[in-house]
Formats: sequence, C-alpha cells, structure tokens
Amino acid sequence: MISSISESTDLAAVLNAEPATAEDAAETPRDWLEGIWVGGTNYPLDAEATTETLAVLADGTAAAVWSPKGQFCKGDHRTGVQFEAAHWCVADVDSWTWGSDIRGVTRDWRTVRVWDANGYSQTDQYPTLEEAQAAFKREVEEIRVSSAPQADASTVRDLLAQDDDTTLAVSLEMGSPSFSMWGGELPEGWQAVVSREDVAAELGEKPTDAEVASYLPELQELVDSASQSL
Repeated sequence: MISSISESTDLAAVLNAEPATAEDAAETPRDWLEGIWVGGTNYPLDAEATTETLAVLADGTAAAVWSPKGQFCKGDHRTGVQFEAAHWCVADVDSWTWGSDIRGVTRDWRTVRVWDANGYSQTDQYPTLEEAQAAFKREVEEIRVSSAPQADASTVRDLLAQDDDTTLAVSLEMGSPSFSMWGGELPEGWQAVVSREDVAAELGEKPTDAEVASYLPELQELVDSASQSL
C-alpha cells in the first residue's frame, strides 16, 4: 500500500492500481494535472512535461512512463508473466556506486542524490531533465576522480622502466588509493592493476606518445576496478 510518493517507483505503483470505474480507466495523466491524491497529500503534475504516456510530478522528484505489452522497461520487476502486461514503470533513473557501497550517486528524473556510507546525503533538484542527467555524470566523475588515482602517460612510462616482474598496484598506504610499483608478490591488502609484462605485450617496449594516450582509458578502467576492491 503506497502512502506517499517519494520516488518514481511509488508513482508507478499508484498509476498501476486498478481503476475504480471505466471512466477512470479511460483517463490519462493529462487529466490529472491538478494532482494525484495519495495518503492525504496532493501531488501536482508538471503540465509541460506530462503527456498521455508520461506522468511527471511538478517538483521533479518522480516520473513514470507507460510501457506497452511485451516491451521491456526500466523496472527490474519486468520479468516472466509481468513482461507480457502493459503497465506504468519508472521513466528515467540512474545509479552509480563506488566500491562496496562506500559512496555513490543516484538520479530519479530531475532529482540527484550524492551519498556515502558515513551517512552523508545531499539531494538537489534541477530545472530540466537534461541538467539533472549532466549533474549526475558530473557528480560521478568527481567521485571517481577523487576515489582512485588517475593514470597518465608517466604512469605507463614509469612501469615500462621497471624490471620485468613489476606490477602496477594500488594501496591505501597513504590513506587513500595511490599507485605503487612492486616486484614479486604483492603485500596483503594491495590490489594489482596491471603487470609490466601485460603492458609491454600490448604496447611494446617503446610505445609512441599516441599509443600511450590511446591506452590510458583502458588503463584507467583497470585502476578504477582495483581501487574499488581496496
């Protein structure tokens, strides 16, 4: 039983409720612009964004879209028999987590929340969906950059200058994820990023600046993955 609408899953659940009359069943969100009553609270709809198949709360905290029969939607409940039924589901959401639920960012339509495991939580509303999407990406990038060391050309050059048994690793020795070059077996708690052998096999012993630059995105993904495992 939904007692309030705080997110898109709540809105979708309300819209999926069995219509009380045939007249109710024939209505669309455009008929409810003045608001949807739930638990004694009225939730007005966004008159500009709402259509016959899209319901958007005026404050941007939730949006639900009509998903036709047989079409997958963004709701993770859409499996098996439910896949065959037309229904309302969340319209546009995003979620990203760094590490084992250490910190992350969520977006529900125009609402973006940044949180961490220490109880920090900041929620912001944006005037448009596009601005919220851009803010989500910006917050993700800010956390990603601050949570893992950033690989550059010198990282690759330094690794190739080491002995053959060297591994590029990340550790928390300095209090936050940082690079270390280590020969032999890694100390406990360190995470391997990539071996010198693998980098040399992919780039050669003396790669050009262009070859190193093209390899950096792949290397950064390895760094991010290793840092999240610390």
